[in-house]
Amino acid sequence: AETLPYPFVTGPKTIHEPVPLGQYATGEVCMVTFRELAALMVGIKGRGKSALLNTHLAYLTGCSDAVVWMMDGKGGRTARPWLQPFLDAVKAGQEGVPALDWVAVSEPEYDAMLLGVNAAIKSRSRGAGDKINPSPATPSIILIVEEASVITGTGNYGNVKRADLLKGAVVQGRLVHQDGTKSDK
Repeated sequence: AETLPYPFVTGPKTIHEPVPLGQYATGEVCMVTFRELAALMVGIKGRGKSALLNTHLAYLTGCSDAVVWMMDGKGGRTARPWLQPFLDAVKAGQEGVPALDWVAVSEPEYDAMLLGVNAAIKSRSRGAGDKINPSPATPSIILIVEEASVITGTGNYGNVKRADLLKGAVVQGRLVHQDGTKSDK
């Protein structure tokens, strides 16, 4: 495996600006804007999905207008490196801010997080009829689900309730006017 340097963006970061995440075969830099992005990474075990997730987190956790919530189906193994500096500071009696704003590692926590996302969407949709423009006062909520089984379940029938909650968050995350009509603005 070859180590490639991450093209770090220095200075203040915002969810509104594209971030360089790699290069195309042509050498052109691949720029991705995370605002209002829904993504699904699928692949064979051990092929770099978590490394790609960490490059996303390196940018997102530095944005002043975004909060990052993670449903960590690996029991906290993915979130731990991002929380470790904060935990070390607390242990040393110092103050700090965790890089991840909310981490769920158990079934009840997954449900609480999805209920929280849906409540935030519902609360924000009572506004003036325009989409939220992420800012430090009203940040974008980035929900990361590490391991699909967190949502789908591992049994024969999956977890329909949790899948419906996630579907609601994805579908209702768009603008909902006070009269109930939707807009893709």
